[in-house]
Amino acid sequence: MRAALCLLLQSHVQIRVVAVARTAAEAAAKIVELRPDVTLLDISMPGQSGLSAVARLKHLHPAGRVVMCSLHEEPAFARAALREGADGYVVKDNPAGLFDAVCA
Repeated sequence: MRAALCLLLQSHVQIRVVAVARTAAEAAAKIVELRPDVTLLDISMPGQSGLSAVARLKHLHPAGRVVMCSLHEEPAFARAALREGADGYVVKDNPAGLFDAVCA
């Protein structure tokens, strides 16, 4: 999924993928180092979940935006992600809707 998403994102001229992380800890380290404009964060990750990591990531880089990606279509998951600090929520089963994300 990560590789496919990277290819999709890189097909847009204005988007540059600067890093990929497998865990929340890896994501935190890369955010501190690279200061990306936008971080796509999976709601289900090995170790710490994306929901529990988003507040820390926003604290590490307050100017950066965090968009949560998930297989969960239920609005409760999007509300939870936004409540935890995510700036948007994208359902993975709808790749055409990637750029029509639910945003805060």
